[in-house]
Amino acid sequence: MVEAWREAGPELERMRRERIRATDTSRDLQAFAGLALAAIRERTLPVWSGLIEQQAWFSSLRPTGGGG
Repeated sequence: MVEAWREAGPELERMRRERIRATDTSRDLQAFAGLALAAIRERTLPVWSGLIEQQAWFSSLRPTGGGG
C-alpha cells in the first residue's frame, strides 16, 4: 500500500496544483458572497437568544462572600 501511494503521490500533487492554477478566485468569492447574502436575507431573527439564561448560569458560578 505504501508503494501505491509513493507511485500515486507525484500525479496527485500535479493534479492538485493544476486545480489550484485553474481556480477562478474572483468568481468563487462572488459566488460565496452571493450565497452568504442570500442566507442572511432568509434568516429570521430568533425570539430568544439564551443570554439571560447564560448570565444566570454564570452568576450561579460566582463565589459568594466578601473579600475581593
